[in-house]
Amino acid sequence: MRWRASRPQLKRDPLDGNMENPEIPPGTLVRTGTWLYDDTVPSRVEIWLRPVKYGSGDYEDAPEFQDDQYGEFYEVYYHPPGQIGGGRPSGGGTYDDLRSAMQDVERETRGTIRWDDS
Repeated sequence: MRWRASRPQLKRDPLDGNMENPEIPPGTLVRTGTWLYDDTVPSRVEIWLRPVKYGSGDYEDAPEFQDDQYGEFYEVYYHPPGQIGGGRPSGGGTYDDLRSAMQDVERETRGTIRWDDS
């Protein structure tokens, strides 16, 4: 016999949008760019403005890491190498301001990032 949840489970898209309620947008795309994986393969990076920074939920973590935080946060996503606009992105961190997010992308991509015009 298969176990069934007694309450509905939330489903999230790869960018943490709530698919149960399309009225709640997952965020706003604020910057995009292309960087070179292994100095040769073009790869996409995105920075999204989000209304929440999700906590770990781990009771052993400090509250600033354990609990969800609400406000304005900038979340970085790296698409798989060679996948310009495709593939499931992986998270690259959440930042309190756009400048910090962009600086970290510059560092992580060893300066190969080329930001799209905004």
